[in-house]
Amino acid sequence: MTEHEVIDNFLNDDEFYQLEKMFTSKVFPWFYEPAVAVESKVDKNNIYMYHLIYQDWCPNSPQFNLLVPLLTRLGAKAISRIKANFYPGTPKQFEHGMHRDYKFPHKGGLFSINTNNGYTKLEDGTKIKSVANRMLLFDASKPHTSATCTDANARINININYF
Repeated sequence: MTEHEVIDNFLNDDEFYQLEKMFTSKVFPWFYEPAVAVESKVDKNNIYMYHLIYQDWCPNSPQFNLLVPLLTRLGAKAISRIKANFYPGTPKQFEHGMHRDYKFPHKGGLFSINTNNGYTKLEDGTKIKSVANRMLLFDASKPHTSATCTDANARINININYF
């Protein structure tokens, strides 16, 4: 894999709509986390909500089955973790701090559920905007950071760590 790859319109319209509908539902279960990355300081702009879909090599959520088209298209042979992220919008854009998902070499896929001015910044400074139905492929063992949005109520994405 090159340093990173961006694929727009990653899923077909029906597959994307099913995910968008689920993750933006008023009843989807989100869980509070006081800091985005372990290395990050606790700050009111650094909070987020998450939903752990897959962890420790097994599904952790009934929503896992709806992700099968996404995983099939990704070509994942083994999954380490799948986590949905909900970053509340903030008045000023806020970067959460560089972190590595895991220290061992692995692939990362970051799939955007909604379009907003939030982004993911890679170690070299490249910023990838959040665009609905966009997949960012990168080495998630290398430093990267997320940023909040100012033009939407939330930035929602799915983070996949895989091989």
